[in-house]
Amino acid sequence: MKLRSILSGETYPADELRMSDSAGGLLEVELDPVPVSRETLDGRLGTLDHPLRSGVWRYRELMPSF
Repeated sequence: MKLRSILSGETYPADELRMSDSAGGLLEVELDPVPVSRETLDGRLGTLDHPLRSGVWRYRELMPSF
């Protein structure tokens, strides 16, 4: 995971406390790709198992880990 300037594309480490880029522009969070298949996510749709009942937890592999 890293922070990327929307204007310049300059990147910063995610563990560095920053509110903006060097020019005062906005930053976006860029997550590292996660190897999870569409079939895995679709297979959880409609399940009654806890915590997968929540639509958010169905995508738990895609959530950032700090």
